[in-house]
Amino acid sequence: MISILLPTRNEPLAHILVASIRETMKEISEPYEIVTVDKSDDGTYERLNEMKVTVMRQKSERLGGALLEGPIAVRGDVVITMDADLSHDLKYISSFIKKARESFDVVIGSRRMPGGGIVGWSWQR
Repeated sequence: MISILLPTRNEPLAHILVASIRETMKEISEPYEIVTVDKSDDGTYERLNEMKVTVMRQKSERLGGALLEGPIAVRGDVVITMDADLSHDLKYISSFIKKARESFDVVIGSRRMPGGGIVGWSWQR
């Protein structure tokens, strides 16, 4: 099973990401789940819960805390972690899964690799 883990905190576009992930996963012949670790106060939790996504309330602080809590809740033997702000390109999901199935323990996509990039970020980010 593939688990897609989305840390969310006041992510107004998370529901769009979930719908896009579902479309992307139609092309991949493996069962999957979407799990969110949420610490929102803007309705993100409620929107995701309505979409029948597994939503766990984050107890810790910040992204690092969510990335530690989230893997406890997933069931997959392959876990993909994505930002919930639509900054990751879903077209790479199938290649990440393929590499993981080729016995790679860790597959990393980086904005700093050739072909990667960052659009619209301030220098502080």
